[in-house]
Amino acid sequence: MPQTLTSEWKDHLGRDAQEIHRTWLHRIGNLTVTGYNSSYSNRCFAAKQEHPEGFHRSPYRLKSDIKTATKWTAEEMEARTQRLVDQAMELWPYPQPGDIFEPPAREGLIIGLDEDFAFTSRDIEAFELDGEEAPCTTWRALIVKVIAALAVSRSDELIDYARSGTAPSILAPTDARRKAPGKRLNIISPNIAVFTGTDTVSKIASLGKSSTSSTNPNPSCASRSPAPANRKRVPPPRRRPSRRSTRA
Repeated sequence: MPQTLTSEWKDHLGRDAQEIHRTWLHRIGNLTVTGYNSSYSNRCFAAKQEHPEGFHRSPYRLKSDIKTATKWTAEEMEARTQRLVDQAMELWPYPQPGDIFEPPAREGLIIGLDEDFAFTSRDIEAFELDGEEAPCTTWRALIVKVIAALAVSRSDELIDYARSGTAPSILAPTDARRKAPGKRLNIISPNIAVFTGTDTVSKIASLGKSSTSSTNPNPSCASRSPAPANRKRVPPPRRRPSRRSTRA
C-alpha cells in the first residue's frame, strides 16, 4: 500500500480505504525492502507483483506472503504483522518476570605468542610464562612484564641477544637512548631496555622472538575480542541498488 492512495487503491481497499491507509501505512505488515521503490511508485498491488523486479520475482522470505497474496487489504497486513512478530519473538525472546539477565560471556582464547594468530583488535587479560600466570590488560604492559621476567630467569641469553644486532625493535641495550633518541624506552635492567612505542603486531612478533631466543618456553596470553568473537573483516560489497523500506 503506497503513501498516496490512488483511486485504484481506494477501490482495492474498499469503503474504509482512508482509515485502513491511516492505520496500516507505516506498520511492519505493510513494509518490506526493495531497490525499486521509485519505479513501484503508487502502482496497484497486482502491478507491483508483476513488475520486472516485482514481488513475484523476489528471493526474500520477508516477502513470501506479499508474493502469494491475491489482494492487499487490512486482513493481509494484519496477518503479515502477526507472522513477523511471532518470528521476532522466537528469535529474540522477551524477558519474563523473575528472569535474571546475565550478559553472555565473551569468548576467551589462550594463544602462544609464537603462533600465527591475529591479535589486533583483541583485549588481553593475562599471560603465562614458565608456568606462572599474571594479570595484564595492555600489550605495552605485556611486553615490559615478559621482558622483565626473562631478564631475571634468562638474563645472560637475553643480554647476548639484545647486543647481537638481531634483536627485535622493542628490545635493546640501555644505551639505545643514545642510538634512538625520541624512542619510548622502558629500562628493565642496566643492560636491557624495551621500546614500547610500536604497534600491537610488532609487539607480539618481538615477544615471540625474544622468548625463543632466550631458550625459554614461549609465553602465552589469554585474549578476548572486544566485540563478538570470530569477527572478520570483510570486503565492501559491490555496488547494487540500495535497499530501502517500501510499502507493499
